[in-house]
Amino acid sequence: MSVFIRLRNVSGFFVDPETGFSLSSDQEKPLPDNMGKRTRDWLSGGGLVKFNREKPTTSSAKVEGESDQTQPTKELQETDNNFEKQFEGLSVSDLRKLCKDVGISYSRKQDRAELINLIVEYEARPAQ
Repeated sequence: MSVFIRLRNVSGFFVDPETGFSLSSDQEKPLPDNMGKRTRDWLSGGGLVKFNREKPTTSSAKVEGESDQTQPTKELQETDNNFEKQFEGLSVSDLRKLCKDVGISYSRKQDRAELINLIVEYEARPAQ
């Protein structure tokens, strides 16, 4: 059995900048061996959910010509596309207002991507 993780909130996304590990919407991936601080924080906070699954059989062999290095890039592009769609049309000032309205602490120095990351982390935290 392998340990996999998924997002608790399937409408969000997750990226660990330290390792480049990412999850979006309903993706399920094996628990990475090299977890960054953000991955550990999200696991302990409940934003990421661990579960066990049987290891895949050999029937899921690689398609000829597909390399291991092209796959992570494709997944990151999909994550970026979902990321952009979710916050499309929102300016930095709109994101700051959203942060302020829900009580998220932010710095004026934070750019659009950092503000979006704060909002996503806020959405992924366990309900209280």
